[in-house]
Amino acid sequence: MRKGDVIKVKTNAELLNKLFGTNYNGWQKSVYDCEGIRVWMIYLDHKERNKWRNYKDGNLIVEENMAPVEEQYGLRSDTRSFVYRAVFSKHAGYFVFEGVYEYDKTKSSPQRLRYYTLVREEF
Repeated sequence: MRKGDVIKVKTNAELLNKLFGTNYNGWQKSVYDCEGIRVWMIYLDHKERNKWRNYKDGNLIVEENMAPVEEQYGLRSDTRSFVYRAVFSKHAGYFVFEGVYEYDKTKSSPQRLRYYTLVREEF
């Protein structure tokens, strides 16, 4: 799979079934962990969802926590064991493979802003 490839499925479960041969009827999470990489199925449209906003900025993906500071205490960064993310952006009726991104711990502030840099265009 190459960056920009379109996968014509509607749900996270359908995407996982197509990619990995699984047989899920539903998958509500935006992540799926496999073989040291995290598959990330997200909207990249600047809209806030569940107190997070995700968007692309050149070769970066920005994950911004929109929750008030008092609600961020104890938030798990969830970036330690899965440094690499295969990103699939969600659209109406399809997904687009955006590439494999690496968590940038030098730029990121895990409680507020997380930055991921494009490192590979194939998955």
